[in-house]
Formats: sequence, C-alpha cells, structure tokens
Amino acid sequence: MLNRLKGLPKPHIYKMIRSDEIRVNNKRCKAHDRVQREDVVRIAPVVLATREKPIISAEFAKSLLARIVYEDEGMLVLNKPSGIAVHGGSGLDFGVIEAMREVTGKNT
Repeated sequence: MLNRLKGLPKPHIYKMIRSDEIRVNNKRCKAHDRVQREDVVRIAPVVLATREKPIISAEFAKSLLARIVYEDEGMLVLNKPSGIAVHGGSGLDFGVIEAMREVTGKNT
C-alpha cells in the first residue's frame, strides 16, 4: 500500500486499514497481511492534498536576496526576517525555505 499511495502519510494508511476502508477479498485486513497474486483489493477513494506554488512579491523577493549573508555550493546562510516561519505547513502557505526556492529557482 505504501508503494501505491505515495504522498499519503503512513499513519493515514494505517487509519484506513483500522477503519475498514481497505479490504482484501471483501474481508477486513490487518496491516501485516500480504497480498497474493489473485487477491482483490478495495481501497476507499483517497484525495491527496496538493499545494500551489507560493506567490512571492517582488519586494519580498528582493528583501530575501538582500538578507543572504553567505552562499556556496552546499550552504546558504540567511538573516531570516522575524515573524516569518521557516517552513510552510500547519495552516501556513509558505515559509522562508519555500520562498527562497521560488526566488532562486533552486529546489535543494
């Protein structure tokens, strides 16, 4: 299941198994059960959340680039503005890391 539902957190898959949203041969299954070649697996519909790229204003992008203290091939040191999260998540659309990825075009 973990291979087929990439992007879905492991705890969510285990919750689906416990709440009978995943069945094998019309029977309840356990997390440790193995699927055989002729087994029929039914999975309840799963909706994966998708994130859109953050929209970074030109002024914010300039201010972030101006705050770079040091940069080389393997490291970037940034004087992070206060009040802005490092990572997006938990209700936040983006953080400094996502903004820097968007501004610099680097994904690492």
